[in-house]
Amino acid sequence: MKTERYLASGDCWAVTASKDFSQFLLNLARLLPSGSVLCIEACCSRQPVLDFLNARKVEAAIKLPRGTLLPRSEMFHLPVSEENLRQLDNVIASSDAGGIPTHVQAYNGDSILLQWFDASAGDPIFVSKKIPENVLREFCAKLGCELSTGVPHKR
Repeated sequence: MKTERYLASGDCWAVTASKDFSQFLLNLARLLPSGSVLCIEACCSRQPVLDFLNARKVEAAIKLPRGTLLPRSEMFHLPVSEENLRQLDNVIASSDAGGIPTHVQAYNGDSILLQWFDASAGDPIFVSKKIPENVLREFCAKLGCELSTGVPHKR
């Protein structure tokens, strides 16, 4: 298993945080290639969200960096599909705002494609340049996010 790494330390796109986590989830399957996996570090997620993730998790294919070192929280690896993301969005929407995952990453094979640490705090989303720019620009337009090659400021 490959070692953990951060996209922000290399050549990547930076996207201002989405103000709507639901729209982020519902559009993610169009951003990521087929076979991608979403990794959710759910530090403060409510029990229904944890139950959903436990029921659908798969074994980790790569070792990803943790967003929170202590207290240590479980990392759930969820296959990216429109159905999985729609159902996750429904579970989060039916709980309170605490259901929004703290840290979100996505990968395909051994390539990290997306990292969004402190998603609920509005930190930037880092996206690998393996994602075509036109696809990422379309994703940003749907979410009302700005795209840059530098580290954006919080909105």
